[in-house]
Amino acid sequence: MYREIKKKMYKSYKKFKGLVYIKIKTSTYDIPFIQENFKSNSIILDVGSGEGVLSFIFFLLGKGKNITCIDTDSNKISFIRESKLPMIGICNNILDFTSKHKYDLIILNDFLHHKTDEDITKIIKILGDYLAPNGVIYLKEFDKNDFYDYFYTFLWDSFLYPEDKLNFKNKSQWIEIFNKNKFELRYFKKYTSLWPASRSQFIFNKNV
Repeated sequence: MYREIKKKMYKSYKKFKGLVYIKIKTSTYDIPFIQENFKSNSIILDVGSGEGVLSFIFFLLGKGKNITCIDTDSNKISFIRESKLPMIGICNNILDFTSKHKYDLIILNDFLHHKTDEDITKIIKILGDYLAPNGVIYLKEFDKNDFYDYFYTFLWDSFLYPEDKLNFKNKSQWIEIFNKNKFELRYFKKYTSLWPASRSQFIFNKNV
C-alpha cells in the first residue's frame, strides 16, 4: 500500500524539483502514523504547506476530502494550482487568513519554529477558532533536546531561510505552549528519518 502511495507522489511531484527531491521529502513523513491516527474524509487546513507534499499524502490515504494549503511562498502555491493537485492553494499569511470552514484537522509541519513566541501564540489561538468539534492539530516539529534533529536542521534552515529568526523548542516546551492555549496532548511519537527534518509528532485536542 505504502509503496503505491510513494509511486503516486513521485509521479505528481517529480517535475517540481526532480525525483530525488521528492523521494527525500516523502521519506521524512511517517505514513503508517498518518494512516493509523487520523480519520478518513476530513476537512483539512495545512498551514505553511509548501508544495503540499504532506497534504497530498493525506489525500492519497483517504484522510482528506477537502484540503486547503496556505503558504506565503507564491511559487509553491502556484505549483499546487498549476499541477492540478487535489488541494486548494492560498497564498497568504495565516495571521491574515479568514475562512467560513471548520476543520477536522489542522497541520503544522515544520512551520512554528520560524515564528516568534508572540506569533506562535496568536497562530494557535486563531487555529483553535477554526477547529471543528473533536478536531485536532497535527504538529510536526523539531526537538531542541534531540542533537541530530536540532543541529543539522539548524544548519539547513539557516541556509534556506537566512532572514528567519529560528525559534526551536524542546518537546516539553511545545506541549506547554499548547497547554497554555487550551489544548491537550493526545498522542506523541518520534519518527526517525535520515534526512534533516523534524522527527517529533504531536496530536493536540482542544479543551472544551
